[in-house]
Amino acid sequence: MKRRRARALNLINAQLRRAYRRMMKVVDPKQSFSYHSGGIPRTYRCSRCGAYGCKLWRDYQTFLCNQALQCARCAAAEQGKDISTIDATGKRLDDDGSYRTDQIGWCVPAVPTEENNTFWGYTSVPPAGCDWWRKLPTHPVQHV
Repeated sequence: MKRRRARALNLINAQLRRAYRRMMKVVDPKQSFSYHSGGIPRTYRCSRCGAYGCKLWRDYQTFLCNQALQCARCAAAEQGKDISTIDATGKRLDDDGSYRTDQIGWCVPAVPTEENNTFWGYTSVPPAGCDWWRKLPTHPVQHV
């Protein structure tokens, strides 16, 4: 019985360590930053192509340990969405062309907290965070 319990605890600890490592790929609390300085955390890069220094999107309502960041091109490819109308603020025409949105399918703007320990909820981003994200280039200068 003790051996089974110890094995179960080891398995849980291993799962927690893997989840923590995955989480640290998209955030790093050791590298906080300021929206006003215009800095970009080094972990803020597209998980598919490696693009850095541009707007990124994340999956909506997804736990941080399962989160992946994507540039506009990669998010559009994954979601099967057209981004030909995307502008400098990160907004594009929705599927029926009736309004502009900053969402790409189920992906929403990825705005990290200044502590760089998580991402703001879609409707909870402070104004300074929104400004920071909007000022980033919509596409990487050079797609990696």
